[in-house]
Amino acid sequence: MLHEALIAASDLGRLQEIAGIVIRHGFGELVGRIGLVTLLKRAGRALHWEAAAELRTVPPAERARSMLEQLGPTFVKL
Repeated sequence: MLHEALIAASDLGRLQEIAGIVIRHGFGELVGRIGLVTLLKRAGRALHWEAAAELRTVPPAERARSMLEQLGPTFVKL
């Protein structure tokens, strides 16, 4: 049980990192729709929504490309 709790705690950090990247690239609605906002707020993790405002003029395709680049090779499978 302790092992699962430790894995879950480390996953939460990565989940926050992923959610932050997605939000920064203007896809925060996606994070909200799958329930990550509530989960991360309960865990006391901050999400930085203000960074997304700067990207509103960038086309969605460019934001998606940039987001996937920042997420790294693991997410190319998406």
